[in-house]
Amino acid sequence: SGQLEAPLARAAPADGAASAPPSPSPSSGCCRRGVGADEAPTAARPVATVLFFAPNAVLYESFGMAPVDGASWVATYARLGYQVCVWNARGYGRTGGGVPGPSQNAKDALHVAAYLAGRCGVPRLLLHGESIGGLAACGVAARLDATPRLRVALVADRTFSDLRCEAQYLTGLDAVAGLMQVVTGWRAADTDAVGSYLRATCPKLVANDCRDHMIPDAASLKSGVAQHRIFGAASPVSVSLEGDSRVADASRRPPPPPPS
Repeated sequence: SGQLEAPLARAAPADGAASAPPSPSPSSGCCRRGVGADEAPTAARPVATVLFFAPNAVLYESFGMAPVDGASWVATYARLGYQVCVWNARGYGRTGGGVPGPSQNAKDALHVAAYLAGRCGVPRLLLHGESIGGLAACGVAARLDATPRLRVALVADRTFSDLRCEAQYLTGLDAVAGLMQVVTGWRAADTDAVGSYLRATCPKLVANDCRDHMIPDAASLKSGVAQHRIFGAASPVSVSLEGDSRVADASRRPPPPPPS
C-alpha cells in the first residue's frame, strides 16, 4: 500500500519547548513542513494538535496555497498556536494504496492519530472533520480511546447523518440508498456517521449550517442525532411527504392545521 502524506502546519514553538521526535527517513514518502518563522522542515512536536479531515476532493496541498491570515480552519488553528496535521486519504494526490472509501479512510486516519500519539507524544488531539471528512473523524473518535497520556475531542463540522440519507435527499430517490451499496460496495455501517458519533465517548461538538447547499438540513448529523434521540435506532432515511406536507416542506413553511 502507498504511504499516507501528512504534512504539518504549526505556529512557531515557544522557547524551551520539547524537541521534535526524529523525522522519518527520506524513503518513507511522508512530507512534513513547519509553518513558523524559519519555515524549517520538522516532524510533529509533543504539543496540542488538530488532526484535520478535509472535505471531499480537497487535497492538503490546497491548504499550503491559502493565505496565512485567511479564514480556513488550518490557518485559524495555526494562528491560535495549535499544531495542525492534514493528510491525503489513499487515492488522493500522491497517496497510493487504491480507491478511497469510508471504512478505509477511517482506518488510515486511525494510523495517523496513533502515530501522532505514540511516535510524537501528542498529549491532546482534536479531530476536526468537515463535510465528508466528518464521517472519518467520527469513525476515528469512536475507535480511539483516550488515555491519561492522550486527551481526545471531536468537532463534526457540517457533515451528514448517513451518506445514504444524504444521497436520498440530493437525488430525491428513495432507492438510491440500496443502489449505493450495490455500486460502491460500501456497507451501511461504513456510511453511518450517527452511529460512530454516538459511540465516541470523548467531548464532542456538532457544527451545522441549515442552509448548506450540499448537505440538506434534514440529512445533517445534527438532524440524525436528534432523530436517534427521539426514535431510537431507526435508520435516518428520507421521509416521503404527501399533499400539504410536501408543499410545506418545499416552501419551508409550517403545514396547515389538521381539520377539526
